[in-house]
Amino acid sequence: MSESQDLGQVLVRVFEMLRMHQESLFKANLATTALVETLKASNAQFGAAYERHYWDLKQGRLGEENNVAVRIIEDLKRQLHQAAQGQG
Repeated sequence: MSESQDLGQVLVRVFEMLRMHQESLFKANLATTALVETLKASNAQFGAAYERHYWDLKQGRLGEENNVAVRIIEDLKRQLHQAAQGQG
């Protein structure tokens, strides 16, 4: 088996693992969102505090983490595209 075939198999496995991880996170996010929405509906004080703190996080650390993740994904895409062009 050639090195490019080995690399292709590794990439397929990595993307499968990423998909499974993303699916798990999506399910956890749905469950958490449902819980938070239930709490917000049943307790106005919780709802107001949650919205205020979530907005603060989104503007601060959470927003920065999202930007870093987007940059990493774009870098990976670019590197994979360059590697594919180099083999073709």
